Amino acid sequence: MTPDVAHAWLMSHLRQKEVRDFLNRLRLLILDETHVYDGVFGTNMAYFIRRLLSVSGVDRIISSTATIGEPAEFIERLTGRKPCVLDQKDDGGASPRKTVLLLRPYRSNSFDSLVSLLLQLARIGSSRFLAFADSRKMVEQLVAVAERSANKEEESTQEDDEIEDNLYEEGTPGISNLRILPYRAGYEEEDRLEIQNSLMRGDLAGVVSTSALELGLDIGEIDIVLLLATPPSVKAFWQRLGRAGRKNSGSCLLVDDSGIIARSAMGLRGYLQKLPEPGWLYLENEYIQPENCNII
Repeated sequence: MTPDVAHAWLMSHLRQKEVRDFLNRLRLLILDETHVYDGVFGTNMAYFIRRLLSVSGVDRIISSTATIGEPAEFIERLTGRKPCVLDQKDDGGASPRKTVLLLRPYRSNSFDSLVSLLLQLARIGSSRFLAFADSRKMVEQLVAVAERSANKEEESTQEDDEIEDNLYEEGTPGISNLRILPYRAGYEEEDRLEIQNSLMRGDLAGVVSTSALELGLDIGEIDIVLLLATPPSVKAFWQRLGRAGRKNSGSCLLVDDSGIIARSAMGLRGYLQKLPEPGWLYLENEYIQPENCNII
């Protein structure tokens, strides 16, 4: 269930026999992607967890997250229970190698450089990529300009009689069949699923997305993640990097648009050593408390 469903339906039907029987038998609560329970949303979630524990038989909570700083302290405040933390040193799962490359765009035409990079990635037939931009407008503009540029190049190529016959062999992706789509919040559910499925099937060379695809996307065939700007947080960086190389080795191209990483003393190595930011909860907030006290 989503927290909204649990609030609006489950907790409001405590007198219903089937609900009571379910809650009495409930022993395990699983919180996936726990780092999303942050800020005001996370604070309300923390209050909900306490209400759920008070009316159920839950005796164990499993929480999973790959990107949160100070996890023990955060989970304790979120659930009200002291956790046993299993971190990277306890992880026995296979993890394919990932290569991170730092790119510095040309200042005079950085947008054109990004479009050119997308076109080059689309021509790599054996790889699929996922690119991240931090605004809906940027996502739509990049894909639109890339498509126009590809169409112009295709028209120019068709008029050139000296082009080698084998340049576009059958089955070889080129600018004539550019396969890139945008992805952002606000699309219809059917359209969003079709874009994801097309990327999974290999019908698309890549997708340019906002943070909407930062979580929960598990497509093992994505080889390359392209970060079109320095992510807004270390947490976001590791989430986006995690979309690539889930089955085989992967690569991350990090565009240092502001130059902050390159100018720092430790450079890229220092950036990769940064710990994710801790989550924040406001359990003492006097404006949030009354709202939760009024929820039955």
